[in-house]
Amino acid sequence: MEVELNRTYNQQSQPQLHMSLYKDLKANSRPASKENLIPQQTSSNLLTNVQGQRSAQGVKQERGNARLQSRSVTPMVAKSPANGEINGVRPQAAGPDFEETNDGPLGYWERSITNVEPYNDLTRIVTDFIYSELGQWPETAVSDVGGNVSPNGQIEIEAKLGTLVDKGTNERIRLPVVSAVILDLEARKQIAFESYMTEHQHKALNDFLNAEVQKSHVRPPPGQRPRIKIHYEHKRERDSFHELTQAGFQTLPASARQIIESQGLLKRTKVRITKDQKSGRESARIVKCRLVDLDIFCPREAFDVRISINLEIAYQGEIDESTKVKFPDRVKDRLSYLHQAYQVDLTQVTGGAGSGEKTHELEVEISSAEVRRQMKLLQEGKENELERLIKVFLDNVKVLSRAVPSAG
Repeated sequence: MEVELNRTYNQQSQPQLHMSLYKDLKANSRPASKENLIPQQTSSNLLTNVQGQRSAQGVKQERGNARLQSRSVTPMVAKSPANGEINGVRPQAAGPDFEETNDGPLGYWERSITNVEPYNDLTRIVTDFIYSELGQWPETAVSDVGGNVSPNGQIEIEAKLGTLVDKGTNERIRLPVVSAVILDLEARKQIAFESYMTEHQHKALNDFLNAEVQKSHVRPPPGQRPRIKIHYEHKRERDSFHELTQAGFQTLPASARQIIESQGLLKRTKVRITKDQKSGRESARIVKCRLVDLDIFCPREAFDVRISINLEIAYQGEIDESTKVKFPDRVKDRLSYLHQAYQVDLTQVTGGAGSGEKTHELEVEISSAEVRRQMKLLQEGKENELERLIKVFLDNVKVLSRAVPSAG
């Protein structure tokens, strides 16, 4: 019998106790000193087999070489209490489904010395990160993936594939690790994130996702449960951008204004106008602000990951052409794949003004509405699957990253 992952966010949980790992991540953030920097001459050892790395020839060109690092930040490692609890929660013991019915090669086999499956550090920290940050805006709306943006504002949670780059060398960072690690927040002062891939990688992911769509629609043999279908959508749109004027800012809901002002985001906030390429019909006016990021360095994969929590608001104010920003429009060819509470967006962006320059991006969005529902169950002391929801989000990112071929 297949055994479900242990639900560590259980009925005895107290919501305020679930933020300690992420709080530790912030509390342990510290500037890197020259004493803990890694000499660059050792950088070729760990990353020579990493697929799809990119050289520093500009963010819109193919990167074929492994990114190196002349400096790095030691990642924080959270310590667990001796009693096995984390964030005030003791993982549940094996349930009644885990009996001596396992007919695999090992026969009956307990999950650990305590017969409890321990939590996964990376999944737990990301869950705590989302719980902590989303909990700061309890009155802000949430939405299912693929839905329209509300004029009252709503939270978006997304993960992007890309490359974590040392700002000093313009090369991919290198850390003395061989598996995925979450960087502490202090690291972001010297690290940038480039969310690009080559056209070859974009096409390979397109083929991979199209194949998964077909598999999900195949009728299963008798007695087997059918797959949850993956739904597909193809949009061709053009984005233009305008400055958010003070008058336009005042048209935003008070809660959104408070978030933007408290985060110091007003000067960077733009109004994005989206139109259908063929008909020219306007489909959206969106104000989008990135509130907070969490970076994951993945030395065994072609790409690293940035998880972002954003605020999106459907803009209701006036648009003056004099406020249009100078950089070119984004001509987007976007393929969206919706599965359960997740949406994968694979986008090719062509620069405006006839430049013809193309970039390729992939992002995975999780339903903030489902996250909020699971959080509410947790806060009410009821059975919930918040951590499982986040785990599948991360697993989707991992599956897509491992489907990416070498750059070329």
